[in-house]
Amino acid sequence: MAGVTIAGSGGTNSITLDNGQTLALAQQIATAINAAAAGGTLIATNFPGPFIPDNGTNESIIPSTAPSGTFNGPAGFQYLLNAATVPVTVNGAANQTVLAGTGGTTYFGPTGGNQEIILGGGANLVALGAGSTDLVVTGNGNDTVYANGTSTVDAGGGANLVFSGGLGTSTTLDLSSSANSTITGGAGNTTIFGSSSGNTEFLGTGNSVVIEGVGADTINVGAGAATIFGNTGPEVIFGNTGALTFVAGAGPSTVTGGATGLTLFGSAGSDVTYSSTQAGGLYVAGSGNETLNAAGSRGPDTMWAGTGAGSIVAGSGGDIILANTGSLTATGGAGHDVFVFFHGNAGAADLIQNFNTNDLVLLAGYGANGVTASVSGGGNTTLTLSDNTTITFAGLSNVDPNQIVKA
Repeated sequence: MAGVTIAGSGGTNSITLDNGQTLALAQQIATAINAAAAGGTLIATNFPGPFIPDNGTNESIIPSTAPSGTFNGPAGFQYLLNAATVPVTVNGAANQTVLAGTGGTTYFGPTGGNQEIILGGGANLVALGAGSTDLVVTGNGNDTVYANGTSTVDAGGGANLVFSGGLGTSTTLDLSSSANSTITGGAGNTTIFGSSSGNTEFLGTGNSVVIEGVGADTINVGAGAATIFGNTGPEVIFGNTGALTFVAGAGPSTVTGGATGLTLFGSAGSDVTYSSTQAGGLYVAGSGNETLNAAGSRGPDTMWAGTGAGSIVAGSGGDIILANTGSLTATGGAGHDVFVFFHGNAGAADLIQNFNTNDLVLLAGYGANGVTASVSGGGNTTLTLSDNTTITFAGLSNVDPNQIVKA
């Protein structure tokens, strides 16, 4: 742990902090207060007061010897310093910066105003006020934060509970240092930056944007629209009634669709397992080597292959798989699947597995003479198209020409 020394009433106060982020902010606060003291403009008053603000820099102090209790932040004081070594409760004032150590703070924010709440460690509880604009940065203890207004919350290490705000609010959460935290979304808009360790996120009825870290997170989509950006960590995502857009990262992801159709975007190295018993989905691959396994999907899905080597497994619904310039391995499902190849995506060597009598191949833009050769051997059949694309049907020594549609 590290600490700062800050000028106060008749001496100095020491504040201990247990992580680098809170320490950096505490150092900024200490610099401002100590400069005011050196310049003779600091008005520092210990609780219980009286508190009489002046035109200078006004600092209220809960001293290290203070017992547990409730302290009301005085109006007109820019700073409230909590040096207590025991848990205390602070009723914050508007436009006030609160700096606390590791003793544990329960903070209730004012209605309105612009506040900064820096909590150096310990187990803290923060409840922000309506209509306020707040920055909350916590240490490595297990903290609980109820966001409101327009708030930015940087939850430090520890297993934290964060509740985003209600209708009309905007909450930004930084979980980059958090581990095993639980996030519960509300009716307001929420932006979450993910972590290096596993968190559980329950998104609310407001719109949400989640930018994942490298940790293994579980995300439960709510009734609001959600856009999720994956990373290298394994993600588990459960859809709901809200519209879901997921941009997969390089790590493995498991996505379960909800009542509303979802959109999945692949990326280089992505490995997505997708299932749904309700609405269908749209998958668009990127430029790298990617895998989409939708064998557990019952809805009608549309899946676009990318420009890299891709693997797509269809589900039990009637799926559409569209090839691209990359080499595609496509596995049909139990439904009526359509495999689409576009003229001009030249040279790809594609493989179709589990092509059954319910399936079709659509050669778009090739015309009547799109197939230039058909060769059977080893139990497989390979078609060569006019742009040098090859399509191999695994396990089929003959392909019914009525299943090849030329357009």
